[in-house]
Amino acid sequence: MITRTKHIVDLALIEEAAQSFKTNDFKTTLNEPSGSFFYDGWRIKEEYKNTIWEKLLTTLAVSNHGEARVIKLDIERCYTAHADIDDRWHLSLDRGKHFLVDLDTLELHSTKLGYWYNMDTSILHSAVNFGDNPRYQLVVRQLLNNAKILDSSKVQIIVKGEHSRYKFDSTLSPWLNRANKNSRLNSFTVNDNVVEFNIPTDDIEILQQVVPKEFEFTHVRN
Repeated sequence: MITRTKHIVDLALIEEAAQSFKTNDFKTTLNEPSGSFFYDGWRIKEEYKNTIWEKLLTTLAVSNHGEARVIKLDIERCYTAHADIDDRWHLSLDRGKHFLVDLDTLELHSTKLGYWYNMDTSILHSAVNFGDNPRYQLVVRQLLNNAKILDSSKVQIIVKGEHSRYKFDSTLSPWLNRANKNSRLNSFTVNDNVVEFNIPTDDIEILQQVVPKEFEFTHVRN
């Protein structure tokens, strides 16, 4: 589920960043979109330019990346089971008894301080904090592939019903993540509870079997 990358971070940088973090917000976004949320690279926010946070983010030496957030997980807390359409890079900002949880294999994964990790978020997962201090991670979205599809259909899904976000993230997100990796998805957008994207027309029947019955599902051939 997670793989250590070749991108190494000086521990002094991590310590300086952790000591400078002044907010208790659940999520703090360091950058802003330059165009499409999921497909175009993000630029650092003005308030973080020429700061330790910009320096820390540049240690992830990739040409383009998406949203970068510092995410806090309080003690005695975990996330509900979910997957994500976009894979993530993770950088721990502290040591502690906190883990990423692979819910397919029921395995716990730790992230060693000083390394960026690549996370396959098509797998149902969670995170848990067993320690006595909050867990802080710098989490960066990987951009989606805007695949070229010769015979495509436009899909619209209206997400509704009880526990709709949970149902979307545990059923559709794994499917969409794999479709993206297999170059069978483009033009993905989210607007409130309406999700739209293009997939090969041949995949429509397969997708219909995944969509929760409470959701409204429509499609039209492009």
